[in-house]
Amino acid sequence: MTDRDLRQLERASHGDPDAEARLLHARLRAGTLTRARLEVAAYCGDPAARTLVPFAAVPREGLASRRSGTVIPVSYGCTDNWSLELWLQVLPLWPPEASALAALSAARVVLHELGAPCGCGDQDTPDHPLWAHEDWEGVEVRRAVAAGVVWTLCPCDRHLETWRLANVAVTNLYNVPWLPRAVQGGHARADDRGRAVAAAREVGGAAVRGAVRADLLEWALRG
Repeated sequence: MTDRDLRQLERASHGDPDAEARLLHARLRAGTLTRARLEVAAYCGDPAARTLVPFAAVPREGLASRRSGTVIPVSYGCTDNWSLELWLQVLPLWPPEASALAALSAARVVLHELGAPCGCGDQDTPDHPLWAHEDWEGVEVRRAVAAGVVWTLCPCDRHLETWRLANVAVTNLYNVPWLPRAVQGGHARADDRGRAVAAAREVGGAAVRGAVRADLLEWALRG
């Protein structure tokens, strides 16, 4: 299928679930969408993606991989009712950028809810323990989160190093339990769930879950 054909499908798909499913199928065949990202989109509630992959192969115990663990088919619709912690537990089945982005999205919600300033100097210091440090402005954490998001879009060594240095600038000064670490590889992203859950304790699970799903959907289906 040519780029022109894909663009025509995209124009025809707006508001039409069946057409959206045909577009995703065409993108999958054309190589502009991976099976893993399609599954993430289905997991996050995209109706068209769920038409193509209605079931998830979920580990029966813990975070066993698809290769080494016993998996069971679970309807993606059933996962909508899972607790946030259980829902996050499945993300490491997919590329490490997915679980990283979930934790980063959760961190962005905390920054927004706590009123972390952007560095322009126009915002009063919020009443929160993180602002107990006289030099705290929240700018370093914003930079670290932004660097992490860039890595999820292009997980190369250069962006990972930029993210790592931004993390160091924060962790040398503050203890931020909901700030994701800059590490490479699926096995190394094991604490992303804990970071996102820590964020949910700060601002509530509903806000975190909504942001995580929205950001993961955009990441999964981006052209």
